[in-house]
Amino acid sequence: MIEFAAMAGDVVIILAAAIMASQLRFDELELAPNYLFPVFLGAILSVNIFRWRQLYSLETYAKRAQQTVMLIGAQLLVTLILLGIGFGSKTSADFSRIWFTLWMTISSVGLIGWFFVRAGFVRAAQAKGALCDRLLLVGDAERIASFTVWLEVKNSRMLKVLGVVSVGDQLPTPVDGCPVRAGVEHLADLAEALSPDRVVLLFNWREPEIIDRCVTSLRSLALDVDLMLPRLGHEWIGRPIATLGGLPAMNLMRSPLSMHGRLIKLGADYLVSIILLLTVLPLLVAVAILIKLDSRGPVFYMQRRIGFQGREFSIIKFRTMYTDGEAGFRQATRGDPRITRIGRLLRASSIDELPQLLNVLRGDMSLVGPRPHAVCMNAEFAVQIDDYLARHKIKPGITGWAQVNDARGETRSIEDMQRRVAYDLAYVDNWSLWLDVQIILRTASVVLFHKNAY
Repeated sequence: MIEFAAMAGDVVIILAAAIMASQLRFDELELAPNYLFPVFLGAILSVNIFRWRQLYSLETYAKRAQQTVMLIGAQLLVTLILLGIGFGSKTSADFSRIWFTLWMTISSVGLIGWFFVRAGFVRAAQAKGALCDRLLLVGDAERIASFTVWLEVKNSRMLKVLGVVSVGDQLPTPVDGCPVRAGVEHLADLAEALSPDRVVLLFNWREPEIIDRCVTSLRSLALDVDLMLPRLGHEWIGRPIATLGGLPAMNLMRSPLSMHGRLIKLGADYLVSIILLLTVLPLLVAVAILIKLDSRGPVFYMQRRIGFQGREFSIIKFRTMYTDGEAGFRQATRGDPRITRIGRLLRASSIDELPQLLNVLRGDMSLVGPRPHAVCMNAEFAVQIDDYLARHKIKPGITGWAQVNDARGETRSIEDMQRRVAYDLAYVDNWSLWLDVQIILRTASVVLFHKNAY
């Protein structure tokens, strides 16, 4: 019902936005007949693209900021499709560009507002225990405690525990005061009394007898019964389940970016890099001149770094050290005598990193990602830090999640690097376009106020 109401509301908003645009552009509330087809086509496209992007699922409303960005992206896609159809059919001249712009703008604002109204309603209902899967847990005290702790960590509004049936000697701690029964013989009665949406069996797969007893006792009740996968270790909890040839398999590791995600990130990298290069070109020329005037040597400094999937590449930076101080690799420190006068300014303001926009256009780097480390530095820490190499599963970036969380600059200890890697891996595991946008916006304040760059 909520999904249907959401779709119906979106259609109404799109149609109403077209009428409002007509009033603003032509001073008429009635749409011209030739305008009806693109309006209805736009409504159909929007609803189907929103469904494709899962903007109508209840899980969507838990991440409002991220889903707002996705909604805007979906609207831009609708706009491009309509423009492409108009261009391809040579009918674009039959429509007012001002009206079309007003229609897309008003509908986008209205759709975002309607999304937040729905999100507020869903979140309020879930806070009261509605619009969620109601669970009856069956298992021993240890497994039930582990499962309920996981629910707390996930902070899932989609799941609510109604009751617990314990099969061991020890009774589990009640979850939010819900009833607890001891023994499988009480399972059917409690399930009938509580009417849960699903019963979750927390047993080892090597306990078929007790699993059979539970299923047999519930056969007459219309509800779902799920057997949780065995717990291999805390690091595997929450991993998605895949199907291979009809058989279930746990996905223990995955690429952080889908094909769709890679295309979006690559397109954003190229577009933003070109815009930034054109914008800062006068600054780049001025910096190049200052470097030549300040000390002898080349304008740019090239160094071998480790990038995507462990491949080496040459990173491009403005030269900030005297030429004899750049031999080998040693991290810069405060008051480092190797740094030139103009170099100190460039490093403090991170202007020396701007040429890496060329690395982005060459495909070696991304705007956002784990910072690439020197070859020798990479080899050193790869053997000291678990999962260090997992940071290579995504392209290195000019800025990153670690950098905007005060984990940049000199690494004086292994703990400093472990902290940086932890942020890098968090980025790899949780990439989204919205996260990239946040990092880019926060980078400006980090550059202005950070004191660890020297």
